[in-house]
Amino acid sequence: MQPFRASATGQAAERLVVGRDTMQLFALPLATADSAVLARLEKRLDELDASGSTACWRRCIGVWRLDDEGILWLECVNTEDGDVVFSGAELVPEFAAGSRARAGWFSGEIRYGTGNLVYYQHDGFMRNLERE
Repeated sequence: MQPFRASATGQAAERLVVGRDTMQLFALPLATADSAVLARLEKRLDELDASGSTACWRRCIGVWRLDDEGILWLECVNTEDGDVVFSGAELVPEFAAGSRARAGWFSGEIRYGTGNLVYYQHDGFMRNLERE
């Protein structure tokens, strides 16, 4: 599936909200979602003619929230330009709570950060920020 293929190009990070801070999320929780979810996302991106770029092969950027209990939520999925593609609840209704969806399918490690760039390699998420 095109949105989640590996790339030698430095990729735009997902967004992660923790408290009042918005950080860069260097993980792709949607990549491990059910194939029906990914097909629904791909179809909508095609309908929107979301072309992506060399900096965003997946053609969309997820906006996630990590709550006080350590639960990861999908708030929404946007195009690279910031237009809403789906709310979390619309994309993953089986995990919906209000307008968002608990990322119950994801059990991987998440890496996120904020601040100035300390290290960068032009490959996927190969970078480090001041605070991670």
